[in-house]
Amino acid sequence: MELPLSKLLSCKNALEPLAWWETAFGRDFLAVRPFLVSCTGKRADFYPCPDDPAVLLTVRESGEKYRAFPTGEYADDFDDLELNWDDVQAHGFNTQGFIDFVRDGFGVKKRFFQPLENLHPIGHCPVGDRSVYASLHTDSAKNLAIAAGIHGPETAGCIIFPERVDHAEALLHGKGVAAIFLDEAHSSTKLECRQCCRKLQKDITNLELKQHLDSRIDSVGREFADMEAENERLKGDLAKVIAQIASQVDPEYFKWIYMILASGSVRKAADALDIPSSTFDRQLKDRADSGGSMYKTLFGLISVRRKCGTKSVEGYNPDFALHQQAALSDSSVISDLLGGLRALNANNWQAVQQELVELVEEEFGTLSGN
Repeated sequence: MELPLSKLLSCKNALEPLAWWETAFGRDFLAVRPFLVSCTGKRADFYPCPDDPAVLLTVRESGEKYRAFPTGEYADDFDDLELNWDDVQAHGFNTQGFIDFVRDGFGVKKRFFQPLENLHPIGHCPVGDRSVYASLHTDSAKNLAIAAGIHGPETAGCIIFPERVDHAEALLHGKGVAAIFLDEAHSSTKLECRQCCRKLQKDITNLELKQHLDSRIDSVGREFADMEAENERLKGDLAKVIAQIASQVDPEYFKWIYMILASGSVRKAADALDIPSSTFDRQLKDRADSGGSMYKTLFGLISVRRKCGTKSVEGYNPDFALHQQAALSDSSVISDLLGGLRALNANNWQAVQQELVELVEEEFGTLSGN
């Protein structure tokens, strides 16, 4: 059952018997009843006539009972009524009960604030972090005057009005204060503020925008400087690590490893060093075998590098593979052979010939014949 908010608040100053309230609200009386409170020791002066609710009968004490009778032009039109105390006891609007209803409906936390003129403190809104007040006036001009008198959110962060007041929302919005209208927020089951705090997001001025961007750019600048400093520190740490590794091996061997990693292959590094590829490859292996653990670690790096991006040559020469002990499976061997052949000249052919023979024997076994 929907609560007739505006009508109820328009009667907030009435002190009347329950029969009057029931007559005034008709079928909405059950919704209004929880917001009525009996006035201890106070009786009503009038009672609605059962035959014509528009006519009010005057109430007077009559012994231990009470009598309600018509007066004036209706004096002879209706009979007197004999009533009990329960019939004539005055009931009024329960202001505190209504405030509790609003507080619970909006999920506002109970908190005591300084009272403001013409406003009732409701509590604290945890969503918008605001103090919430309510006006129980139904006069639009009065409510507009209340809105005009608010200086900003430090006075009241949110004001609840019984019904929409023209220009009040815009007026309060300009001061950073939220406005809620009960007749729009209320439903048969709950109250909703309809995200009133989001409506308070104001456009910022050019100066505020510039200040905001300046602070963010300054922050980005500091972060970039920190990243550069961190990068330099990491480079220094890496240099220390490399220097420590280099101190544990022969400088020439360390240079070879670097050139292989940089060029991408043993053959290319051998060409750059002007060393026959097979000789270079053998010297790398010999030093790895005779040196310490660091030599083996570095040689392991180039072993992995040599395999990166290469494809096995399967079925390269099936007849030759059947005749030999093993099939050719690494294209780097071909590169080494070609490198050796390319390096042949009139002065070194005997030495290179021997290296090529050793390379072939290493890969395919000892050759017989010739």
